[in-house]
Amino acid sequence: MKEMEMKTRSRGVALGALLCAVVLSCACAKRAARRPLADSQTPAGRSAEPDIHGSQFVNTPELRTVRFELDRCDLGREVRETLKQNAAAILGNPRWEVLIEGHCDERGTTEYNLALGQNRAKAVREYYLLLGVPGSRVATLSYGEERPRCHESTEECWSGNRRAESKVKSGVSGVARGRSP
Repeated sequence: MKEMEMKTRSRGVALGALLCAVVLSCACAKRAARRPLADSQTPAGRSAEPDIHGSQFVNTPELRTVRFELDRCDLGREVRETLKQNAAAILGNPRWEVLIEGHCDERGTTEYNLALGQNRAKAVREYYLLLGVPGSRVATLSYGEERPRCHESTEECWSGNRRAESKVKSGVSGVARGRSP
């Protein structure tokens, strides 16, 4: 009888340890990356992105950076107002090719942040398209957490790193190489 109790207790302890391991591994699991739409999944009526990567793109004072809340890619009222001004500048300069860079703070996995940065850049691009900017002139790229503006681990710093920057291809009339806002 005592041997039976020992086996039952041993099984109970082993089962409890296994359950704890499963719970801890789930609680500590990294967030899954959100997948952006592939080009073949572009909804009807939306313009596919041009392939303007590989060129030098620079900041220009006419295009302001927009910021995002933690783990968000939606465009708030202030962000939309800034993007309206940016779109007017883009439309007023028909030779500009624009690259929207999506950025994140250091929290989250690399994969998650790359996907979130891409979703931020795509949200800005889609808003530009709604405002009349031709899709053939606007592309997106995500840097995730790889190009922070600030390297401190503070909320103020993280807030500044959660951004989308609209940059113009250098060498185009009216855009100086390497000019910053």
